[in-house]
Amino acid sequence: MSKIDFCSDLGLTTRKCRLADHDFVYHLVLQLKPYVEKFTEWNKKFFDDDFKRTYKSGVILLKGKRRIGMFQLENKLSHIYVTRIYLSPAYQGKGIGSAVMSYVESVAKAKRKRRIRLHIWQGNPALKFYGKLGYKVLERKDNKILMEKRL
Repeated sequence: MSKIDFCSDLGLTTRKCRLADHDFVYHLVLQLKPYVEKFTEWNKKFFDDDFKRTYKSGVILLKGKRRIGMFQLENKLSHIYVTRIYLSPAYQGKGIGSAVMSYVESVAKAKRKRRIRLHIWQGNPALKFYGKLGYKVLERKDNKILMEKRL
């Protein structure tokens, strides 16, 4: 993936995720630990194995040269699936998450998908964020919430 200019006023660009981004992404994922531990044991080995297997499809968000977040998308048959989206706490609440999700919508439209789906852990405050963006709860199962936005 080439660099993406999300929004010139936010000054965000991207680059492909690298194996060397492991520790950065793990620290982003640690934000989810309080929600995950309510339902299952935290498993760093699972993260390590999954990261090694999937990092090449990840996108690192940059503000200048500073890494501020990460996301991954999957092109499914009927929809775009947001596999991961993490943002450093210092950059939350500044419109960056909305800009990323707007980009996801543009990817979905370009691929002629009419839906975007994602999962979040039950209790995650991101539920409210996605609700404001028009995502609806489709299913609650195994302490996870499946959300969808129809385009």
